[in-house]
Amino acid sequence: MVELFDVHNVAQRAALIATHNGQRMAALPCVLAAHALSAGSVSGRGALTAYELLGAQTMLERIRGEGCTLLLG
Repeated sequence: MVELFDVHNVAQRAALIATHNGQRMAALPCVLAAHALSAGSVSGRGALTAYELLGAQTMLERIRGEGCTLLLG
């Protein structure tokens, strides 16, 4: 879960939830990055986070595709 506050102290929230096998969610970014690297489908070099390598939107969509739910509010 993440919360962001603007200059008027208004919060925006998002949460990524696993309804089963939740321990997988912690490993999924690493698995997705390793798969992309082994497939040669990314061009990032050096020390990158998974979201920098894959793109944040792509990473979230792929995690959602593995059965997790994204809640915004």
